[in-house]
Amino acid sequence: MIKVKVRWGKKMFKNVECNMEKSLLTFQETLAGMTGVTPIRQKLIVSGKLVKDDLWKDVLNNGTTIMMIGSVPVVEEEVDLTHEDYKRRMIKREMVEKKYNLSPKTDTYKINQVDSTNESDELMLKKGFTNFGNTCYINATLQCLLAVPELFVTISDMGIVTAPEINILIRDMTKIVFGLQQNDLNLTKLNISSFVNNLRSKYPEFNVKNEMKVYQQQDANEFWLKITPLLFNLPVKKIYNSNTSFTDEELKKLTLKDYFRGEIISTCKAIDHKDEPVETTKEEFLQLSCFINKDVRYIGSGLSLSMNETVTKMSKTLNKNIEYKKEGKINRAPGYLVINMMRFYFKENANKKSVNAKILKDVKFSMNLDIYDMCTSDLQKKFDKRREINLENDREFDMAKKLKRGKEKTNMDGTVSRQKLDQSSLFQSHWIEGDCGSNDSGMYELIAVLTHKGRTSNSGHYVGWVTFYEGSWVKLDDDSVTAIHYEDILKLSGGGDWHCAYSLIYASKQTTRRFHYG
Repeated sequence: MIKVKVRWGKKMFKNVECNMEKSLLTFQETLAGMTGVTPIRQKLIVSGKLVKDDLWKDVLNNGTTIMMIGSVPVVEEEVDLTHEDYKRRMIKREMVEKKYNLSPKTDTYKINQVDSTNESDELMLKKGFTNFGNTCYINATLQCLLAVPELFVTISDMGIVTAPEINILIRDMTKIVFGLQQNDLNLTKLNISSFVNNLRSKYPEFNVKNEMKVYQQQDANEFWLKITPLLFNLPVKKIYNSNTSFTDEELKKLTLKDYFRGEIISTCKAIDHKDEPVETTKEEFLQLSCFINKDVRYIGSGLSLSMNETVTKMSKTLNKNIEYKKEGKINRAPGYLVINMMRFYFKENANKKSVNAKILKDVKFSMNLDIYDMCTSDLQKKFDKRREINLENDREFDMAKKLKRGKEKTNMDGTVSRQKLDQSSLFQSHWIEGDCGSNDSGMYELIAVLTHKGRTSNSGHYVGWVTFYEGSWVKLDDDSVTAIHYEDILKLSGGGDWHCAYSLIYASKQTTRRFHYG
């Protein structure tokens, strides 16, 4: 038995007893009784490092000062996790621990301005990127991409790469990820000049200057389309949060692209020529387009518009151009769905120059997205099993909440139901069996938004907005990092000169999200 000090916000708890012969969860339960912060929401830091379940006894000694991060949930967490369930939860958390961040639940404030007078309070805070003159399109894009845990960890596991055979931009990315992992409070922003210079050298289209000899602003999606093929070819060496085993041969074939690639099956039918044969094609996509016209008010209708359109093309039988009705359905849903809002179009300005003008129309999106109706019947059948499990878990979870609050549910026979939530089903892999990286339910939740503020894609300003833990969001505006409420994300739908969504990243919705409140 040892005694430690625990600092939580402005409070300091002294002489807290810690039984080293028991588990970390037991100690966290003691802290929960003192603070009201449940173990699942607690993050313990000693000397700038996150205390882990398997190594915690090596870092705690008599008199050690521990900093605890965590807030009392707005809604009481009704489901008590067993130690084994807690360990399963840590498997998923492992993916984000390497870029562990403060998770504020209160008013907006600058994360990089957190005061610290104790060396043990050092945290791995979210870091911004320096702007070297119209490089916000690079900063915002990288911040959004690095919000994907599998991508971040894959690069992190490479270490700092110096081998010449590795693409120079990937080498720079390993240095960026290493910098993001440094838990130095004085390091609030990263200098990514090497990446910027090498990008401009490798791709001359990003090395253009205007009449004032200043580097021009660039379209963030154009940069996205250049950098992602390099990243997506990286091999994935470790599978997280999976109950499915993979052979060495299967792992050798797995790349980051498998988490982002989808497939659309399209049929083309001639509109005025019924005797024309129907054409069926398969097409891979790495991002979906959301078309915007006067009738599109929601992201779902914009996606449907992009997959169902009228096209004109040459008929092989009639030997002339005719109109076809093209209808597409998703046949493989990626684990991470990227949506590009088609906000820009070319037009002439007052000087008769062609500019990529912006559509300011308000197009609503949500924190959750369900693409079930956009998928083929075969894929829907694969979704049905997981969706039924999710629905049943929702029912059981709601029942658990009512029972916890003392509102016991009475069955038809008059007995009181005390059905226990099946915890094991909450931690199953989120892909279809045999198709690693896919989505197995058609349900997604938003994890990153890349926005643009301005009137053309080659001017204005780009910003990244990402979630990093349990529904907390941060605004990454170059070197400025600001904690925000999730409600502010929904205000990025457009309709004026404010920041509006240009690209969105949705992740496969996890049933574990059910434990996230606030």
